[in-house]
Amino acid sequence: MKLMAPWMIRFKTLGTLGLLLAAGTAGVGGGLQARGQAAPPDATLTAEEALLKQTFNATRDGRMITTVLRQSQDKALLPLFEKLFQASKDDRQVEAMVSLVLLSKAPNHLDITKLLKAQDLPMGGSALAALIEANVISDAQLQQVATEAPDAAQRVMAVSELNRHGTLKDRKMLLILANDHKDSVRYYAAVSLLEKCTAEENAAGLAALRDLQEKNEPRQEPIQSLMLLRVRKEKMQAAAPWVQDIAKDEKLSISLRITAVSVLLSLERGDGPRILTDMIAHTTQSFDQVKLGLIAIEQAKQLKPASSEPLAASKVKLVASIGTMARQAAEGADVTPQLVKLLQEGHPILLDWALLYAERTDGSRQLALREAILRQAAVLDNRREQDYERGAIVAEKLAGDDEKAGGATTVAAPDSPGRKVLQRALESENIGMIEATLLGLARSNQNNLSPLVLPLWKPAFYKKSKNEAAANLAALVLAREGHQEPLAYLKTMTDTAENSGYRALAGWYYAKLTNQSDALLVRVVSSAK
Repeated sequence: MKLMAPWMIRFKTLGTLGLLLAAGTAGVGGGLQARGQAAPPDATLTAEEALLKQTFNATRDGRMITTVLRQSQDKALLPLFEKLFQASKDDRQVEAMVSLVLLSKAPNHLDITKLLKAQDLPMGGSALAALIEANVISDAQLQQVATEAPDAAQRVMAVSELNRHGTLKDRKMLLILANDHKDSVRYYAAVSLLEKCTAEENAAGLAALRDLQEKNEPRQEPIQSLMLLRVRKEKMQAAAPWVQDIAKDEKLSISLRITAVSVLLSLERGDGPRILTDMIAHTTQSFDQVKLGLIAIEQAKQLKPASSEPLAASKVKLVASIGTMARQAAEGADVTPQLVKLLQEGHPILLDWALLYAERTDGSRQLALREAILRQAAVLDNRREQDYERGAIVAEKLAGDDEKAGGATTVAAPDSPGRKVLQRALESENIGMIEATLLGLARSNQNNLSPLVLPLWKPAFYKKSKNEAAANLAALVLAREGHQEPLAYLKTMTDTAENSGYRALAGWYYAKLTNQSDALLVRVVSSAK
């Protein structure tokens, strides 16, 4: 489940929930029980019922609760989302429908007509992108979007996805969109033309991209960068001439050109080595030199040792260190130990690159880089949010033992290398690294994480106030897998957890562990109009 990072919304106040709990328990004492009458209501369930009812409100808390519950991927919550869809109207109903589809993984819950009638176009576009990414929209539904969507951005997403599937029947749609009046749509369509294309489509796609490039509009740089990364991810060899044009075009920003030469080298096409060598020789800004040096390390097999000599000779320590590693790598040396040591210095640019590089490499190097990144999540002082987030991303990867570049996440064995890294992180003394690791585990879709978390679940851990955020995550992971150990702790979470989404999820797991979730849902659903 993809939980939000605690630092995104960190507030601990009872608010209306505290008042509700107080009202629900006031005047309910031992007197009733002494007379043999019904026991007082379970305050945790009372609080959870109130939280679940908030999903029917379009408030910030209501939307957060909906999001976190959906991301839990617990299909037992489907009746709640079905009722939310039935009880909502307009754009709120679209949001509810998308949540229902993402949770159920069933495209039959998706009404394309409703989706396309969303008044909030950015929301509708984001919803469509989420459905495509989750692979919960059928080709027939994509075809309906492609032909009926009022927004060209939605049409081009649908057409491009059909093209990727090899099921696009009318390929002229791509050619039309490549000439749209919106440059962002043209870029997306033009790159799509270069995927599984005919010679005519190849020429048309490259012509559109070059025409857009000649405009040299800085505001289009973000979409250009995204398309370059898409070329890299999907290994679009047909796009190499356009990528090379950008890498060579000195009228463009150095940042965009660096991205382009990196992609060109990944395709192993054209003049990538020569262009990179020339850029290294003529770039003087340290920040850009670092980025070029990191590319040289990653693509060392294509380069000569002398290519990185200007960097190795720099008076800037970081540049010189990277340049030296790049030269050694081109000579055939394994520079992973030096890289890991340099990552310990905490330079954000290196850590960002290492996070991506780990996706493109495998084996011991991938594992070493990920462990080094995870160790940099060690301090939480509200100024190191990126380090914390990187650590959580890595922990999620390690939970699935995703050790093959580009490979699907698989269920990891208890003694797998990735699990051993996670175990070391959870056994550390640094609560920041522990918390980042637990967030990654909470986000993971794996269901065998309890062996990692159970040894941590001791009073010395969960009773420390400074450990509260980490303990909350540990409790959620254990409860998700049916463990009773955090039951008492979950009762407090419905009152004190970092945000309303976590509070609702904690209450839901409490209800499941006490076999009261079905009755709880019946009450919540029946109360909705």
